[in-house]
Amino acid sequence: MKVKRIVVKCTKREFTTVEFVFSYRSDANDERLIDDFVQQGEKLAEQVNPVLARNASRGRDRKTIKTNCIAGIIAEYCWRSWLNSEAKRLGLNVVVTSAVFESIDQHVDISIAYADGTSRTIEVRSSFPYTGLENAVCNVFDIIGWYVNPVKTKEVRKHYYVRTLFPFHASVFYDKLRSNSFSVFLTGGATRHLLETSPYSRDKEFVPLDDIVAILSSQLGEYRVIEPIVNAYDTVEITTIVLEKQD
Repeated sequence: MKVKRIVVKCTKREFTTVEFVFSYRSDANDERLIDDFVQQGEKLAEQVNPVLARNASRGRDRKTIKTNCIAGIIAEYCWRSWLNSEAKRLGLNVVVTSAVFESIDQHVDISIAYADGTSRTIEVRSSFPYTGLENAVCNVFDIIGWYVNPVKTKEVRKHYYVRTLFPFHASVFYDKLRSNSFSVFLTGGATRHLLETSPYSRDKEFVPLDDIVAILSSQLGEYRVIEPIVNAYDTVEITTIVLEKQD
């Protein structure tokens, strides 16, 4: 696995992302990692299926559910790995862990434990922008915050919301996973405060088809977003904010 910073040049500014590159065919460690991601994702898909059967998402096909669940597991892993490595590099006593999925109302992707004994939460949102990374960051995709819909009538607001993009069509996800070069991009995020106060934030009605939590309901929901992604914090900025426990 290789990790490198990639700068996306949008019209208004440069936006730093972080690319994780996995090599299933040529790296034994990556092969084990990806096999584990698939196993975890398939297990998660089994857990969410009973929920899907009780609400408006029951029409979602099994392959779509599995794809989104595996992508969500990978997204969490990459953010957790990145934040822990940066904390170590900076000499910070910060520990980043993933939470076990229990329910749509209580799900928290990542928990941050700080040296002073406090903790904060991060929600990870993942999507498949098949028109490419630059277009997604600069023009098309949002930072997605909390949301409500007829099934999920309340969501506890997390401290931070971060983005992960797989810049290809979801239909080729399984082929990409086991190729010699599979890329995942960490594409910034926002604090709860920024989502509440930014001039680029608003409540928006839509169904994000690739978000790991949103797959539990295909009903139209109202989401708090910052649009597009470039108007939020880039990956370096949100990393500093999270590790230093800023608001």
